[in-house]
Amino acid sequence: MSTVLQVLSLRIKTVAGWQDPYDLDDPVVAIVGPVDTGKSSLVDCIAFALGKDIDAFRGAVHTHLREVELRIRVSSGIFILRRARKTSSYIEVFDAAGTSVNHFPVKPHEERQLISSWLLERLGLDELFSSVLLPGGKSLDFPTALLPYCYLTQSDIDRYIIQATRHDAVRLVTLKLLFNLTTPEHERLNSTIRNVDNDIERRRRRAQLIESFLSESQMTNLGAVTDEINRLRQAELEAASRLGSWKNDGRAASQFADHERQRVAVGRQTVSELEGSLDKLRRQQEKAEEKVEACQEALAALTNLEERPPKLHVVLPRCPACEGELTDRIPEPGRCYICGQLLAGRIQAAERKLLGMAYANAQTEASNLLIAVKDAEERAQSARMTLKKLLQEADDRVGDAVTPYVDAISAASSDLARIRGELASLERISDSHNRLRVQFEDIAEMEEQQKDRRRQALEAGQLESAESVLDALNAIFRRIVEGIKLPHATGRARLDPDTFMPLVDEQQFPQRGGGARSAVSIAYSLTLLTYALENELAKLPALLIIDSPQKNFGANEDDKKLAHRVYERFLDYTSELKDVKDGQFYRPFQLIIVDNDLHADIRRRIKVHQFTHEDGFIRGLANPHRAPDQSVALAIHDPGDTPELDFGEPEL
Repeated sequence: MSTVLQVLSLRIKTVAGWQDPYDLDDPVVAIVGPVDTGKSSLVDCIAFALGKDIDAFRGAVHTHLREVELRIRVSSGIFILRRARKTSSYIEVFDAAGTSVNHFPVKPHEERQLISSWLLERLGLDELFSSVLLPGGKSLDFPTALLPYCYLTQSDIDRYIIQATRHDAVRLVTLKLLFNLTTPEHERLNSTIRNVDNDIERRRRRAQLIESFLSESQMTNLGAVTDEINRLRQAELEAASRLGSWKNDGRAASQFADHERQRVAVGRQTVSELEGSLDKLRRQQEKAEEKVEACQEALAALTNLEERPPKLHVVLPRCPACEGELTDRIPEPGRCYICGQLLAGRIQAAERKLLGMAYANAQTEASNLLIAVKDAEERAQSARMTLKKLLQEADDRVGDAVTPYVDAISAASSDLARIRGELASLERISDSHNRLRVQFEDIAEMEEQQKDRRRQALEAGQLESAESVLDALNAIFRRIVEGIKLPHATGRARLDPDTFMPLVDEQQFPQRGGGARSAVSIAYSLTLLTYALENELAKLPALLIIDSPQKNFGANEDDKKLAHRVYERFLDYTSELKDVKDGQFYRPFQLIIVDNDLHADIRRRIKVHQFTHEDGFIRGLANPHRAPDQSVALAIHDPGDTPELDFGEPEL
């Protein structure tokens, strides 16, 4: 399926509403007029509707432009693209009947399909472009990779060939894809090859740095480390054997001391039992002494009560309560004449007798327990002395037999621990060498896999011969350069086989003068367009928009003639295309030219939209390029203008 992209019409919405559309449905269309009439803004609007971000439009257009509607023809039919400046992050697409297809975001948003992807699908290029993985994980897209081939801007026409040099990789891979000099599979493999090559290089640098570090010292050299590990492993076996032998001898030497250990254990048991009994008696004695002390305190309190004399009162003749006579009452001896209770010293006698008996018993018990405690202390002390003697005898007898082996065992254990510590350090160094070896093996394996990928990439490479494509492009470019009679050129014109950049008289593009650079730039783009028209397999859309080249050519007569020859040469070529025989391959094409003026011979052969200062791109403005006053400069932020959810019927 051929790649078709044509601009059929463009209309814009201003503060005053939608304007009548500009009819652009013709193979060659010219937008002509003096400076500051909106010519460049018209093609900017085309690019804006196709997804290119325009930060600021020019002059009055920036002030008044609200919305753009572009009607295009692609391989699969006619569609209408509408993009508002207020909601420029989305582009609404309608079919030819005016039915909304979708609302496509310009930048990635919530996994939704982008307008770039949709356009590339319509052109049959989506799978082709998505096969290329750019640095940073990005893919080729319509506005930054393909549109520069279709739209030569006024500011870049004498500075770059298609794109700035910093985008040279994007420019070159896009051209190769469009001219079948590469395939999606080839590009996918190439992306993988580039990434793996970078990974291999990073791994190799890191491995070589570690290898250099490990090889610099005898302490970390692999051969020396391996020899030392082998020596230490043998020494470890010998040290472990010595330690085991000393331990066996030590255990045999200490067996005769078991009897002494049993005597010591019995002594410890005896001391423990006697100290337990002593503690029990001491607690009983403390309780008995506490009981003696309590009885003493009770007797003292009783004595104090008995020795307190009764307080005498005046004998009351009458009862204070009932006024009854008291003088005739005769109380019992020892009792109060008022209440009848016993007086002090009478009731305590029985209590004293009981307390006296308890006190005597407590003293006897405390004395007996004191004697028992002293006896228990003597027996416990005797048992301690016996245990001490047993311990000393056991230490002397066992020490004489075991001590020599203890020192030998300690020395052997220390030696074995030292050897194992050195082994652990050397084995870590050896592990580093092993990991380094594995890294080099992995790198070698990755390089072998890269060979397979490169073979597969070569097999999945270009569909057409690079030599034949380059020969065809060189023939077209040479023909165009000769036809436009480029000043100070001998006619030697070709494309660099590596970069596909134009060379005229072996001079690179930046080496030529400004006007000549513009002519070479246009000649190059016309070469690509011509090749796409002649080659059925080429996928480059046959659309070329050239913005104001005459500004870059210059104002002198020679430069104007050069611009005239550029257009005339292409028009002659397109006339030849109309004469092709029926059935021969033919692709619809479109050339849109923006210029200050055109020769009458050129005007007669193409569709022309003439702009003037009174009737420019934005119609109906009086002196539209004066500085806007406060009432006009409401631009896109008019408070009364709300975002439109209903897009209305597009222009058909």
